[in-house]
Amino acid sequence: MGDEYATRFLTVAWSPDGVHLAGGGDDGHVYVWDTATGRLVQRLAGHHGAINSVAWSPHRAQLASAGSGSKGGEVLVWDIRRGVRVRSLDGQERIVHAVTWGKNGDTLVSGSGDGKLRWWDLGSGERSQECDAHQGRVLSLRRNPEGTRLASLGMMELSISGTKARGSVCKPCGKIGHTSDSTSVESAV
Repeated sequence: MGDEYATRFLTVAWSPDGVHLAGGGDDGHVYVWDTATGRLVQRLAGHHGAINSVAWSPHRAQLASAGSGSKGGEVLVWDIRRGVRVRSLDGQERIVHAVTWGKNGDTLVSGSGDGKLRWWDLGSGERSQECDAHQGRVLSLRRNPEGTRLASLGMMELSISGTKARGSVCKPCGKIGHTSDSTSVESAV
C-alpha cells in the first residue's frame, strides 16, 4: 500500500474480516492488498475503463467491481482466492457508479448513471429486477446489516428501500435530505 501506482484510485473497500483491502481506479485494474504487510497480493485486469466501486461478498471469497466499459457500464465478479474473473454482468447501458452484495452473497445490486438500480442473480448471471431509483446517477449503495433495507445515494437525494426475502422492492420507504457535498451513503447517513 506504500508503493507508487500508475493509477488514480477512485474506490476502496475492506474485506469483511479486515485482512484485505481492495481498490480500483482509472487504469481499469482491481488491486488487493494484505493489510498486515501492505503487500499487493492481486492485480486483476478485465475492465475496459475506470473502476468506480468495489464490494466484498459477505463471505470474503469474491469481490465485485463496477465502472465504465466498452459498451456502457461493467460489473465483474472475481474469485479472490484464484485471482480470476468468474462472472460478467451484462446489460448496463450507462456507467456503473455503485455496487453492493445481498446478505447471502447470491445477489448483487448495481446503481448506474441512468438512476436505475439493478438486481443480479449470481447463479444465472441474469438481471432479476430493475427500477428507476433516482433522477440522476446513483453514486453509492449500502445494505443494512440485516439485509432487509438498501440505501441508495443519488445526485439529489438519499433513498431507503425495503427488501423481501424472495425479491426486492424498489419503492423508496423514505427520502432523506441530501447536501451537495455528500459523496457516499456512509457519510450522508
